[in-house]
Amino acid sequence: MDVRSIQYDSMRLASDQVKGAREAMGMEGTTSLKQSQLEAIQYWVFEATTPNGLFGDEQSIQAMKDAYDIFLDDPGYKDYCLFNYPRNRSLITENTTVECTVPITPLLMYYASYWDPDAVAEVIEELKNPVNVEVLNKVGVCANPLAFCPPQIEETFTFQEKIYAMQFGFKVVNITSTWDMKGDLIDNITQATELASYLVLADAYAGAVDFGFDQSFSVDNPSSQYSRGILFWGGPYSNRNTSGLSEEEAREVKKADDDRLKNYILDNYLEKMDKQSDLNTHATINSYYFMTAIIGD
Repeated sequence: MDVRSIQYDSMRLASDQVKGAREAMGMEGTTSLKQSQLEAIQYWVFEATTPNGLFGDEQSIQAMKDAYDIFLDDPGYKDYCLFNYPRNRSLITENTTVECTVPITPLLMYYASYWDPDAVAEVIEELKNPVNVEVLNKVGVCANPLAFCPPQIEETFTFQEKIYAMQFGFKVVNITSTWDMKGDLIDNITQATELASYLVLADAYAGAVDFGFDQSFSVDNPSSQYSRGILFWGGPYSNRNTSGLSEEEAREVKKADDDRLKNYILDNYLEKMDKQSDLNTHATINSYYFMTAIIGD
C-alpha cells in the first residue's frame, strides 16, 4: 500500500476545495473577519509499525500527538489558525473571545479535557445491543430536534424509538463536548478505543470517529494501523472588506496572505515537521504530512 500516493490524492482534492472557497471569498466583496476563512489545511497521516496499531499503547498515541503539538504548543499558531467564530455572527463584539478550530483527529478523544468512564461505559453497553443500534440507524438524523425529517422517513419509526434515539444522542453529546485535546492523555485508552469501535455502528455518530481510523477498524478488530488528521489555517490576518477590488486586486491580496502563511510555516515549523516525519524519530509509528500552503517547496 502506497500511503503517500493515496493520501496525496485526498490532499489534492482538499486543496482544490480550499482554492475554490478562497476564490469565492475574494470575489464576493464582503467583509471577512480576521482568520474566519479557510486559508490552508495540513494533513497528517500516521502508520503503525507494530501489531498493536496506533491506539494500542500510550507511546504511539503520544507520538501522534507530538505532530500536532508542533503547532498547538506554539503561541504564534493562534495568529495563523482558523478561528472558530460563533455561528451567529451578530453575537460577535469587540470583547468576543475566539479560539482556534480544533483539528480533526481521534486524539481529541484521547486528550479530552474531561473523561467520564461511567458515562462512556453506559453508551458502550447500549451499543452492544443490536436492537438499539437498529433503532438508532432507523431514526438517524431525525433524532436531532433541529434537523428536517422527511415524512416518508418519519413513518419508518415509532415515537418511542425517536425518544430513545434523542436521549441516546444527548448522552453522546455530553461525552463528546469535552473532546478538545486540552487534557492529559486519559487513563483508560482501551475504553476510548472501544467506544470508537461501537460508535461506528451507529450511522449518525460514525462520523465523529471513523475519519481517524482505518477501514478494517471495528468491534471485532479494535486496532487501526493507519490514522489521519487535519489542522486548519485561517485568513485574512485582519478584518477585511473586499468591496471595490477588481479581480486582479483581490488575487493579489490573497497571494499576500498565501506568502505570509507560507513563510511562517517554512521559518517556524518545517524543520520540526520534517523531524516528526523522519522514520527514525518514533519507534512505533511513521508520520507523513502534506500542506496546501507549501506544496511545491
